[in-house]
Amino acid sequence: PYSASKAAAELVFASFFESFLAKRENFGAATVRAGNVIGGGDWATDRIIPDLVEAFSLGKKPIIRYPNSIRPWQHVADCLSGYIALSDAMINSGVAGEWNFGPDHLVQKSVSQLVKAFAISWGNSNADKYWNLEVEPQPHESGYLLLDSSKSQRELAWNEKLNFEDSIDWTVG
Repeated sequence: PYSASKAAAELVFASFFESFLAKRENFGAATVRAGNVIGGGDWATDRIIPDLVEAFSLGKKPIIRYPNSIRPWQHVADCLSGYIALSDAMINSGVAGEWNFGPDHLVQKSVSQLVKAFAISWGNSNADKYWNLEVEPQPHESGYLLLDSSKSQRELAWNEKLNFEDSIDWTVG
């Protein structure tokens, strides 16, 4: 339901835009999709970074649901730089439509790689294992998520500035 609701919302937007808004002068509208955003400010339940901070603050190993899942991790600052680039292009060039802002699709990092990098940045570099596997059954999650940000790169000259390791360090720091 989660991904289907995102896709459905984008289809509704695209249909409404084409039917009622596209012909208006000086009117821009867009939908955006970001990668799995990390950084400060996200303290929601069942979110990887808040869970890691809580566990490591208490000297515990976090419990991870799907360690091999691939996600398009990106720092919130990179995500926001994309939104600003898009806003500028909407105002100055009248662009509209659907836009993705995420890391290079060739950089594929798993949940376990994120946890290990976070633990090392936190100062847990001597731990032999950085996490424990959740043993209770969990709802299904996609094992492989990536974003194609080539349109944003090509048409907005947008690229992420922080690599995976720097994104983790900025988040922990």
